[in-house]
Amino acid sequence: MSVNVKAAVALLLVTPFDPSLFTNNSCLSTAFYGNYHQDGTTLSVLRPGPDCLDTWVSQTLAPSAHITEAVKDIQQLVWVEEQAVDASLKSQTRSFRHEFDTFLDTLSTHEPARNNAGGAPPQEVMVDTHNQGGYEVLYRSPKAALLSVDPQTAMVIDTLLPRFWRSTLLPSEPVPFVPVPPSSLGHVEHVLANLKFDPVIASIVGNISIPQLTDDIRFLTGEDEKSDIVSRHSFSTGARTAADWLKDRFEETGATCELKPFLLGFAPNVVCAHYDSRGSFGNLRAPGADDDGSGTVALLSIARTIKRKEIKFHSNVELVAFAGEEQGLLGSRAYSRQIILEIYCLHIVLIFCR
Repeated sequence: MSVNVKAAVALLLVTPFDPSLFTNNSCLSTAFYGNYHQDGTTLSVLRPGPDCLDTWVSQTLAPSAHITEAVKDIQQLVWVEEQAVDASLKSQTRSFRHEFDTFLDTLSTHEPARNNAGGAPPQEVMVDTHNQGGYEVLYRSPKAALLSVDPQTAMVIDTLLPRFWRSTLLPSEPVPFVPVPPSSLGHVEHVLANLKFDPVIASIVGNISIPQLTDDIRFLTGEDEKSDIVSRHSFSTGARTAADWLKDRFEETGATCELKPFLLGFAPNVVCAHYDSRGSFGNLRAPGADDDGSGTVALLSIARTIKRKEIKFHSNVELVAFAGEEQGLLGSRAYSRQIILEIYCLHIVLIFCR
C-alpha cells in the first residue's frame, strides 16, 4: 500500500495500540501522542514524518490503521469519545452520528461565554473569549473522533459535549512510550490475589458519616444556602471557591494542605478527589454532584475518619483533589510529573479522578 504524504500540512496515524509499534528503534517512538479509547479498543495517536510513515506503511501497516492528511495547520488536538454507560440511560439520546453533527454545528459557532446560564448568578469562565478560528475533524468512527481546534475552545470543549461524552486534550509534543515493567504487574496481581475481608477496615468504613457526606455535597453543588458555587468548571470562580473550602475542611482533620497551581487560568490542585466539574452541551452551570463531587466528599470523609479513629500509617499518605481533569487529566498529570521530578518520599496516594 502506498500513500501520497509529501504535500500534506501534517500527517496523523490512528492505529490499534500494540507495543510492537515502538520496538526495534522504530521512528514511531518519537511521534507518539498517547493512547485513547474507542468502544473498548485502545488506539494510539501518532504524528510521524512522511519518510517514517512511508516506511511503516510499506512494512507493517495494520489493516485497521487510519491515516489522515491534515488540510489546516494542527492546533490543539482533542480526542472525543462516547462513554460506556448502561443502555437504559441512553434510551432517550440520539445516535453518536446525530449528536456528533450537532456538536460540530455548535463548535463552529462557539465563542467562550461569560454570561450566566439558566438564570443562575453570573460566574465567569476565566479564558479569553476570542475564538481564533475553526476546527478540523482528523478521525471519526461511530464512537470516537479526533479534532484539531483552537486552544481557547479546546480548554472549554468539555462544556459543549453532549451527555455521556468525554474529551481529552492531547499533549502539544510527542511523549515517550513507557511500558509497565512485568515486575510491577506481578506485584499488583499478588496484592489482588490476596485480598480478603478485614474487620478493622470494615469498622473504619462503617464509621463514615452519611449525613456529613450529604452536607458536603450540598455545599459543593451550591444547594447549601451558605454556598455561592454555581459551577466548578476548572476555569470558574466556583472551582477556586471549592479549592479554598476543601483546603479548610481537610486542615480541620489535622492535615497540612497546600493549593498548588499547575496551569495558567486553572483552579489549583488541593494537595493534602478531583473536585472540578463540567457543564453539559453549552450550559455553564456545572455543579458536579456525580462528576466528581461524590468522590471528593468521600475522600474528605476518609480524612475525617482518619482523625476520628486516630489511624496511623507506616508510610506517608497524601490526599489530593485534582482540577483540570475534564480537560484531559491535566491536574493529575501535573501532580505525577512533580512526584517524579521532586522524588517525593511518598508511598501511598489516595485519589479520586472520575
